[in-house]
Amino acid sequence: MVVLKASITGGNRKIKSSAFLPVFLLLCVHSISICAGVNEGTLIIGIGRNFYEGPESATFLHGSTRTWEALVDLDSDFRPVPWLAQSWSHNRDYTEWKFTLRKNVRFHNGDLLTADHVIANIKRLKLNPKYDPLDRYGIVEKLYALDDLNILFLLKRSCLNFPQLISYYGSPILHPGGWDAEGKIKRFIATGPYRLVEVRKIWEESIVLERNDRYWGRIPPYARVIFRSIPDPHARLNALLAGTIDAILDVGGILPHQKKVLIRSPGIAVKTSRVATTHYLIPNNRAYPFSNEKFRRWFASSVDRELVVETIMEGHGRVAYDPYSDLNCRWSFSSVSFRAVPFPEEEVLPQIDKPVLILLHAGTVQRWPYREIAEYVASILRSKGLKTEIFVAEKALYFALLKDGSYNLTIMPFTLMTGDPCLFYSAFLYSKGIRNTGWKCPCVDMLIDRANATKSVSEKRVIYRNLQKLIATHALIIPLFHEETLYAYRKSSGAIGMDALFRPFYEEGA
Repeated sequence: MVVLKASITGGNRKIKSSAFLPVFLLLCVHSISICAGVNEGTLIIGIGRNFYEGPESATFLHGSTRTWEALVDLDSDFRPVPWLAQSWSHNRDYTEWKFTLRKNVRFHNGDLLTADHVIANIKRLKLNPKYDPLDRYGIVEKLYALDDLNILFLLKRSCLNFPQLISYYGSPILHPGGWDAEGKIKRFIATGPYRLVEVRKIWEESIVLERNDRYWGRIPPYARVIFRSIPDPHARLNALLAGTIDAILDVGGILPHQKKVLIRSPGIAVKTSRVATTHYLIPNNRAYPFSNEKFRRWFASSVDRELVVETIMEGHGRVAYDPYSDLNCRWSFSSVSFRAVPFPEEEVLPQIDKPVLILLHAGTVQRWPYREIAEYVASILRSKGLKTEIFVAEKALYFALLKDGSYNLTIMPFTLMTGDPCLFYSAFLYSKGIRNTGWKCPCVDMLIDRANATKSVSEKRVIYRNLQKLIATHALIIPLFHEETLYAYRKSSGAIGMDALFRPFYEEGA
C-alpha cells in the first residue's frame, strides 16, 4: 500500500494584503488582485503557531508544510505504510530490519536519494539527543548501506513495532549537505512536494513554499503555499473572513465558539477532522497536594469530562477513555475511568498553605479554551476551600517551571505520532521519561521495557491494558478528551482537507 500524498485540484487565487490596512481597503485590493489574476496558484493558510522549527531541530520546518518526508508514514488506522521506503522486512527475532527505498526520488537540489543519505540522517538523530528527545534510535546497534537503495538496521533487542517507532517525525530525511558538523541545518533541502523559498519575519511570520515540480509522487495543485503565523485566534478568524488568508488549517486553529461565525459566512466551508491529539490534566505528583494519591483520586473523579467536552469544547471532542488517541483501535481499551472517592479533608487541608498553581502555556491558550478549562478545574478545588492561582507563562518559562516542578497542575496536548503507544508510556510513566511528573515505580518500568521488547502482539496488548488500568487506579494523569478539530477554507480555493496528524491535503477525500 502506498501512502497518500498531496493531491490535485484547482482553484482561483488571490493576493495577500497587508494586515495593517483598513478592512475596506483590504477588500478593494483583494478584489482587484482577483480580477488581475495576480498570484494565481497561491494558497495562504493561517495557523495559530509557528511552523518554523529552526536550524537546531530535527526537521527545520513542521511536517504540516509537506516539505520533508520520512521513511515510513501511518495510514488512517495508524498502521505503518510506505513513504520514502517502499518496503521493509525483518528477521524472526525482529532484531534485523531491512528497508528498501523508492527509486528515482530526488531532493529539491536534484540529487537522487540513496541509502547513504538515509544513514547520515539516522546518525544525525542518534548522535544529537535534542533531535531525538524520545531516543527512538537508542536501540540501534549498527546500520549499513547494503547498496544504493537498501539499509540494514541491527538492533540491540527485539522491536516488533520498529516501523511505527520511526514513522513520520521518527525518520525525517534531509540532504546531508544542508547541515554542519554539529548537525545544525544551514540549508533546508528535502524531498517533499513543496520546497522552501523563504521564512519571512515581517509582521506575522510566514513560511513561503513553492511546488516541487520534480516530485516523485502526485504533484500538488498550488504553485505556491504560504503558512502565515497568526497567534491571536480572533485575528486568525478575521483574516479568513476578510479574505487575507484562504484557510485556517491546523490543530487548534479555530476555537469552538468561532464555528457559529464561520458557518454564517457564505463562501466559507467549515469542516471537522478527528485528529490524534489528546488533551490532559497533568498533576505534579512530586508536590503537595497531588503527591497525595487519595487527593489525586478524588480530584480525577470530580472532573466531569463530559461537561468539558459538551460545554467548553461545544461537542468538538470525545471523552478520553484511552490515555492516547483512540483512532488506533488496535491499542484502544477504553479503560481509563475514575471511581468516585471522598475528599480526604483531614489529610489535605492542614498541609496546604498556599494556592494550588494551575500552569498554562501561553501558546496553547491561543489555540484551545484552556483558560476556561482551568477556571472550571479551579472551581472544583475552591469548592473544598482550596485557594487557586492560574498562571499563563510564555514558552521558555513554562517549560522551565515544568522542569523545576514549580506548579501543581497543568493542561497540555499530546499527539500520538506513532502507530504504537510505546513512546507515550515511555514519556509519561517511565521513571526517566521526559514527561514523568514524579510518580516512579520499578515494576512499571519493567512492564514498559517488556512491552517494548516483546515479540508477541497479544502480550503487548495485555501490558498496555494493565498500564491503562494503572493510570486510572492511581490517577497519574487525567486524559480529558480526544480532539475533533475545526478547520475552514474559502470555497473558491478548491477542496482542502486535513489528516489525523493534521497535515493538509489538497483534494478532500484523497
